[in-house]
Amino acid sequence: MAERTVIERVWLFGFPLLVIVGAFAGYRIVVNGIDTILASNDGEVIDAQSDPASPRFRLIVEPTETGAVALTDGSALISVAVLLPAGEAGGTWIVMPPDAIGPDGATLAATYSESERELFSTVESMMGVGLTHTSALSPDAAAALVDPVAPIDIVLADALVTSDTAVFGPGATAVAARDFSSVLGWLNVGESAGNRLTRQQDLITAWFDEMQPGVSGQVGEIEPAEVRTLIESLAAGPVVIEPPPISGTAPVSTGEGFIIDEAALGARVRQLVPFALPAATVELPRALVLNGVSNDLDLTTGAARRVAAAGAHVTAIGNADNFLQEQSIILHSAPAMAEAAWVLADALGVDRVDLDANASRAFDVIVVIGQDWGASQ
Repeated sequence: MAERTVIERVWLFGFPLLVIVGAFAGYRIVVNGIDTILASNDGEVIDAQSDPASPRFRLIVEPTETGAVALTDGSALISVAVLLPAGEAGGTWIVMPPDAIGPDGATLAATYSESERELFSTVESMMGVGLTHTSALSPDAAAALVDPVAPIDIVLADALVTSDTAVFGPGATAVAARDFSSVLGWLNVGESAGNRLTRQQDLITAWFDEMQPGVSGQVGEIEPAEVRTLIESLAAGPVVIEPPPISGTAPVSTGEGFIIDEAALGARVRQLVPFALPAATVELPRALVLNGVSNDLDLTTGAARRVAAAGAHVTAIGNADNFLQEQSIILHSAPAMAEAAWVLADALGVDRVDLDANASRAFDVIVVIGQDWGASQ
């Protein structure tokens, strides 16, 4: 057999050595990488407990699903329904009129004529809350939605007329599914937008009155299915049909426009769905709420609702390291969050704010409930 060359002999003995060295180096890279992650706040592993009765228990707050439906006459907007469920049964339907004036000075109807997506973005901005599900319904789709319980009995204060001929009302009127959108969007010549808004509330209320809690199949099929599910959850319990807070009117190209009190609207929505996602245009501090006095989950949840209503995005709740906290405190994870922490403290009646440089960067502020929490409510 021919003698191996120098290169062949080096390769024969050197290659296995290179494999061993490479394997060791790869091992050290992985180990060092894990150590770096575990040592960082961005990838911190918290020694959390799964027992709600134990200190250091943590519970991730799942954002509440919300929805909005643009009801149309086939081309123009006639109403926007904001769907705010209260758990699994009941909730609130806010009737946003097409004449509502958005932050840019345009009515919702005008915004919808430009873009459906822009309409929903505008509604989000006005509420300060994100919408997880949206849909736009044509008259046929709206008819399919209400058809299982139609006709809908309603008392019309005024006749809905065209060419001096009464088409609907006045008085007791049975609204067929095919006429639902017509009655919802009808505006008599010379009639105020306020009258139509009242009639829209009455019609939506009458529709829900036709549905019986606990009975399936009362809401027709629409797309996406998630919006139908939200409406079903509203129908399953007590539902409130209300307009947005209106601070006045202003002339618009179509007549009378409503000036929406966006601060009051945002406060109302946060009261109804405190754990909803914030709108993309809103920056809220991410908050962890900890119970430092007991393992009472109801107390913790109630505190979290207050923190959310005060202007924070509560992403987790739980128990503090112990239950000996005398004074409530708000900790912030970075100096830049001090102002936000003090704003929350003022809103909550908390007197103590401090920097915790070692706090997890997953949260901007940490609200720890102390023995004095009840006194601040």
